[in-house]
Amino acid sequence: MWLKNRKVKGAAVLARTAVDAVRAQHTALPGKQLAAAMVVRLAKGVMVLDDEMTELDALIETRFQQHLLAEVIRSLPGMGARLGAEFIAATGGDMQAFGSADHLAGFAGLAPQPRDCGRVSGNLHSPRRYHRGLLRTRYLSVMASLKSAPASKAYYSAEEKRGKGTQTGSAGPRPPPCRPSVGDAP
Repeated sequence: MWLKNRKVKGAAVLARTAVDAVRAQHTALPGKQLAAAMVVRLAKGVMVLDDEMTELDALIETRFQQHLLAEVIRSLPGMGARLGAEFIAATGGDMQAFGSADHLAGFAGLAPQPRDCGRVSGNLHSPRRYHRGLLRTRYLSVMASLKSAPASKAYYSAEEKRGKGTQTGSAGPRPPPCRPSVGDAP
């Protein structure tokens, strides 16, 4: 029953095989009783932790649903209660603080930053400073949406066929270091 509740494939066959294997054993090793007792204690500990994680997930879900932007965040492909809660925690829950979507993308490390020098402009590079937790939530939601959202799956499949790959925030090769102009003092 425990295996079936955890959605293990072929739980009945696996349980029957394990019971048959245990019954077929006739060799008694020294320390067998002690090892069995340790396994039982460890299994009980894992089951307690599993129950606590289930309770925490329910608390996170309840708290997340109370936020004003919960429905909007959940409507994004790949965003569930846990990733939505992480997104709210990373952004402080106030989208007005960013001003625009570009600012939010820069904060998350998704937008390339300019590396301009003198007359050279348009050189972009991946940012060095960004909120890694927010980037993680966006990455995981994209990966989840590839499986669940047909539009995302179609878009990324088409990009891959065109040879684009899935690099985000990459600006290509590093530009040469900035050199002073002729009239600049060293």
